[in-house]
Amino acid sequence: MAVNECIKLNNVCLFLADSLPLQTLTFVDADAAAINVSAAVITFAITKTDTTVAALSYTLAADAEVTVTGAGNNVVGYFVGAVDMATLTVGTYTIKVKTALGATWTRTAIQRLDITTATV
Repeated sequence: MAVNECIKLNNVCLFLADSLPLQTLTFVDADAAAINVSAAVITFAITKTDTTVAALSYTLAADAEVTVTGAGNNVVGYFVGAVDMATLTVGTYTIKVKTALGATWTRTAIQRLDITTATV
């Protein structure tokens, strides 16, 4: 198994200023045993695709938007509430969650977020 992996997740589409529903990543080894990521450095960023600076950024322990749960402390949860989402504009974004455990073990999950306006 590679020490650095990138996982692509399903796209998410929201109306402008809606909350991002809780998204989860579950970490297990080849034998389906939980990989404890409670001590990992986990960063979560939402960046508009035509820019390089994250519009929203959070880290485990510092921000409530990123959590570790599960019986084996192996489930990373991330979300954004409506107040923070209201700072974003209509467009396409990349959600990137980087989980680094120790010096050599890194997993990055990438998800696309499309924000549109509601039609009446």
